[in-house]
Amino acid sequence: MEGMRDGKLTVLKVSERAIHLTYKFLWIITVILVFFHNRESLIQKIFAIILLVIMTTVLCFRVLESKKSWKKDLEEDQDKLL
Repeated sequence: MEGMRDGKLTVLKVSERAIHLTYKFLWIITVILVFFHNRESLIQKIFAIILLVIMTTVLCFRVLESKKSWKKDLEEDQDKLL
């Protein structure tokens, strides 16, 4: 899958797209869980905690990958200026 980003042609890997869609799906599940959460159910409590830990882990990895790409783009831009 190809797309334009800041005037540059980028190729989006299938795995990145799958991770992005999974992350959106997890948000939907979290919102549903908040609305229909049973406070007495131990299984729902454990599921909610596990879901939030997974989402936090995925978010951290996404932030680190974005940081790498931003750093790479910044270095390329600085090289063009010199």
